[in-house]
Amino acid sequence: MSKILLIEKQNAILRLTLNRPESFNALNFEMLSALQKAFVLAEEDAGVRVILLSGAGKAFCAGGDVKFFSQILDQSEEEKKFSIYQMPTQLHEMALRMKRVKKPVICAVNGPAVGAGFALAALGDLVVASKSAYFNLAYFNIGLSPDGSSTFSLPKILGTHKTFSLLATGKNLSVEEANALGLVTEVFEDAEFESQTLAFAKKIATLPTQALAQAKRLVFEGMANSFETQLNWETEAVRATALSKDFLEGVTAFVEKRKPKFRGI
Repeated sequence: MSKILLIEKQNAILRLTLNRPESFNALNFEMLSALQKAFVLAEEDAGVRVILLSGAGKAFCAGGDVKFFSQILDQSEEEKKFSIYQMPTQLHEMALRMKRVKKPVICAVNGPAVGAGFALAALGDLVVASKSAYFNLAYFNIGLSPDGSSTFSLPKILGTHKTFSLLATGKNLSVEEANALGLVTEVFEDAEFESQTLAFAKKIATLPTQALAQAKRLVFEGMANSFETQLNWETEAVRATALSKDFLEGVTAFVEKRKPKFRGI
């Protein structure tokens, strides 16, 4: 895997680090491809119970690579049309894979999350952030409409008016406000961000893996379901998890008045 994405497995935690600090981890085709491949491989690795995504250096992700965009403008009309089609298509293929991976994805926002970087952070099933981080939907700064699922996920999290306001005004969304609005799960001091984020990820890794995967599907894919359909989905999920060894362990531990030790099976 390219060094553009650092990959490190720490026990049950798969750490993915966007590694273009000189460009504030701006997304390009190579990085998107590396991310998509990492999520595919994580899906197949039974030893991975949590995926932790962060950025190298001072930023989480500055969005799309504007320098690359400028190169597209110098292409022939045919090449330009294809490149413009490719940009959001590859981003969205990666976003689909990220959201559909059965393992929980924690986005650790260590600094600015801008444009598609904001959208990327919002794709996390759980989002933690440092106190110095902030979010900005800077698409209009370069005359571009939003992408990366930002117009799907953010209106549901922040509300439609707040989302459009952030687009129209170009204002930063502070970590404190993001936390109050439900986008950010935990806020950590900058000096303790690394250790606190790992501690948080380790805690999530101790949860029953199959139940967590079913809950992720129910919560994030069930929003478009009717009430009856969602109840049917919940019934199927209960049937699946009730046959797992983790369910047996959970019930046994409860009866024995001890803390359960889930193994993800």
